[in-house]
Amino acid sequence: MDVIYLDFSKAFDTVPHNVLLVMDLTDGLFRNWVDGNIQGLVVNSSVSRWRSVTSGIPQGSVLGPLLFNIFINHIDSGTECTLRKFADDTKMSGAADTLEAHHLEHVQKRLNFYKLTQGMGLSHCSGMATGQVEGSDAIQRDLDRLEKWACVNHMKFNKAKCKVLHLGWGNPKHGYWLANDVIESSPEEKDLGVLVDEKLNWR
Repeated sequence: MDVIYLDFSKAFDTVPHNVLLVMDLTDGLFRNWVDGNIQGLVVNSSVSRWRSVTSGIPQGSVLGPLLFNIFINHIDSGTECTLRKFADDTKMSGAADTLEAHHLEHVQKRLNFYKLTQGMGLSHCSGMATGQVEGSDAIQRDLDRLEKWACVNHMKFNKAKCKVLHLGWGNPKHGYWLANDVIESSPEEKDLGVLVDEKLNWR
């Protein structure tokens, strides 16, 4: 199994109000809270021009996490893998391949045997191996969907902080991409404050 840890760049600061208000199911309650806000900069008693605040939700507020959860509620629409969300912490998990780990060595031996056998074509061999990449292909398709969702909703992933944790013995450790950037593999990751490694040890 592979777990992708996703990180949004300035998640709470960049939530666009126009997109959030489309999702407002509270009969205008949130519109009253975020609409009409302005801000300016004061330096040495000089005040800049006032500008409308069109994005961001207050961190540390009671409604802030709720608004963000409403905003990303449909991020997993159409995904094939499992997506878990807790405030701005998002992770996706899926099978790295469709073959049991304890079958990998046996399958490899059979492939080697077929390669040495005159009567069996290599096309048959390659057909046996295709299952190994189905799971990783599904993960990559979902990553492409999430990148598209972020683009449509004016959000960005902090790709330097997005990591993949490869779990389990015999994990083929496939590579994954977000847009044009490779997601770095990590031997351990923090999961809601708990450090988990690729052997499922935690502390």
